[in-house]
Amino acid sequence: MAETAIIAKMAERVSDEIFLFFKWERRKSRDRNWECASPELHKTKGKTHPSDVVFYYQHPYLGEDIYINTDLKSYSKTSITKDAITKAVISLSKATHCANNSESFERKYIHTDDQYDVVGMLFVYNHCGDYDGEFSKILNGINHDDLMLDEYNRLYVLCPNKIKKLYDITTDISSLIARNKLPKPKKYSFLYPDLVLTKNRLGDSEPATLESLLSEMLIIKHDYDEEENINAGYVVYYSKDEPTVDDFIYLLDSFSHYQMFDKGRPIKIRYTRESSSELDLANVFESAVVKYSAIWGKKEQDLNKKVSFDIITKFSTSYSESVLGMENEED
Repeated sequence: MAETAIIAKMAERVSDEIFLFFKWERRKSRDRNWECASPELHKTKGKTHPSDVVFYYQHPYLGEDIYINTDLKSYSKTSITKDAITKAVISLSKATHCANNSESFERKYIHTDDQYDVVGMLFVYNHCGDYDGEFSKILNGINHDDLMLDEYNRLYVLCPNKIKKLYDITTDISSLIARNKLPKPKKYSFLYPDLVLTKNRLGDSEPATLESLLSEMLIIKHDYDEEENINAGYVVYYSKDEPTVDDFIYLLDSFSHYQMFDKGRPIKIRYTRESSSELDLANVFESAVVKYSAIWGKKEQDLNKKVSFDIITKFSTSYSESVLGMENEED
């Protein structure tokens, strides 16, 4: 197996591990090309578009299936450049625009007669783990006029730091499951409360949407698991950079708005972002509990019984090239 193929496989492995815990499904076909529906417009090589992998889930509010046409990139620190990312984003924008109109894509990947939407996702994995650049500057420097997207087309970019965060979350979920603190994925779901104008259409089977994975808060809910004797509760992954007392008060108030306190279930907040003041965050959260209790006339000790705060450990997402090479030889 060539070294470049081994490196590419790293992004594939990480993406599989991450999205399993977020309750996404994956179409079996990998690394396939499909016919371009607008070859004169897109000017693609060979009049085709590539799909490294296609994930899918049902959207809890829209009720339609969301297919994520994914471009997996595994880059070293020095390879994450403006030119490389711009080229990948423009290519994926063409594929995203085309996939919603391509009979070839539909034949290969769409498995339902229901309404669906195809979005693009660029998955930029830093396989050496030491990228420290400002990725947002790269994205902000891309000319949107170069992107071939319709008004309703959506394209998402998961940068190296975002992938690290998601990997930390899934590793922590795996640890909680191993310690009987959380049921297995088929027995938990992600919280999407009914909105004023939109109702949750899935009940207790919600996957994590792409939008929620890119947000600062992700809430897992689970009922009592009689088989494993795990009590019902919520696990909240929170990642706002350098949260203040007011940020935590807003977080607690959102729990009230979502009626999470009314359920009588414990709420475990697990902070998931590197911070220069991690040692002080527990004190900041404690101050927020005191202030929130005073504002709403609640007993501080009662709130402390319902809500706990912890900082999860950071984990490595690196894979050995030699190990992956051996796995490939055994396939």
